[in-house]
Amino acid sequence: MILQLEEALQNIKSLIVDVKELGISMGAESLKEEIELLEEKTAAADFWSDQQNSHTVMQRLKVIKGKYTEYQELC
Repeated sequence: MILQLEEALQNIKSLIVDVKELGISMGAESLKEEIELLEEKTAAADFWSDQQNSHTVMQRLKVIKGKYTEYQELC
């Protein structure tokens, strides 16, 4: 039983390292910063006046938020 627990602990530690490496390789911190920047843009009073730009920004925000959220769920 103790051996199984030790193996499980090693597996967990290995997965933690893998998740951290994933965050680095996908640029998780950069995604977070971009999300914050785009959310600031969406809060601007004139954001919706340019429909093409607002649509592009909202699409990008949706994509990167999805990626970042999935990464955070692993953490």
